[in-house]
Amino acid sequence: MTDLADRVALITGSSSGLGLAAARALARRGARLAINSRGGDKLERACQALTEEGAEVVAIPADVRRVDELEDLVSEVEEQLGPVDILVANGGGPRVKPAAELDDTDWEEAIPLALLFVPRLCNFVLPGMRRRGWGRIIAINSVSARQPIPRLPCPTRCGQRFSAI
Repeated sequence: MTDLADRVALITGSSSGLGLAAARALARRGARLAINSRGGDKLERACQALTEEGAEVVAIPADVRRVDELEDLVSEVEEQLGPVDILVANGGGPRVKPAAELDDTDWEEAIPLALLFVPRLCNFVLPGMRRRGWGRIIAINSVSARQPIPRLPCPTRCGQRFSAI
């Protein structure tokens, strides 16, 4: 196993699920963690649990759909822990409901999360990774990209049953 002591890992969407699992795995290898979600009790509970498990961790709330909050998120990580060496870009999926019930707000929230936040966040961490000659980026996307979820709009899966209606 790789020793990640003194490496800083930023994990988005890490108050639960795959993001929290990634944070735990990185902590076991010695990485210092910045965990992120939009905030709230779940993020604080995740931070407390990771701390109790021996991780060095800070919780930084930010909405990854907003480019200004992404920049602030990276700046806050660098201020508290140092430059980001490892980025785990984990975003949630769109709202689950029939396509006919989706409105403009649903789409306006889903597109930045599904398509834009990963390259935007990479733009903030890649220059430093290149200067230091070391960095890792892991992007986690919805399982619906491979397997449609009932009632979830999935128009890119044209060859399969359209499960959103």
